[in-house]
Amino acid sequence: MTDAYQALAAIVLAQCPVDHHKAVLSAEVDEDWAQVELRCYDAGDHDERVLLEASAFAAIHDELDRIRTEMGAATGHKWNRCVFRVTENGGFKLDVSY
Repeated sequence: MTDAYQALAAIVLAQCPVDHHKAVLSAEVDEDWAQVELRCYDAGDHDERVLLEASAFAAIHDELDRIRTEMGAATGHKWNRCVFRVTENGGFKLDVSY
C-alpha cells in the first residue's frame, strides 16, 4: 500500500507551485465521483488553494479509490472522507472517516 501513498503524494506535490513543499488534500470519495480541495504551503506556511486540471483530478481520484479499496478489503469498510497530508521531507499521513 505504500506505493499507492507515494504515488498519491507525487501527484499532489506535482500540482503545487514550485516554492510550495507541503500539501493538504481533503476529499470526499465514492467509486464514481469525488470532491477534493488541495492546499499547498510554502516555507512560511502560507497556503494557496490549487484548482486541479481534469487529468490531475482523475489521477488523484484513481489513487484515492485504490487506497480506499485496499483498506476496505482489509477492514471490511470503505471510508468516504479523508485528509491526506504531504510533509516537507516527503512523508505523508492519511486520516479517514466513515
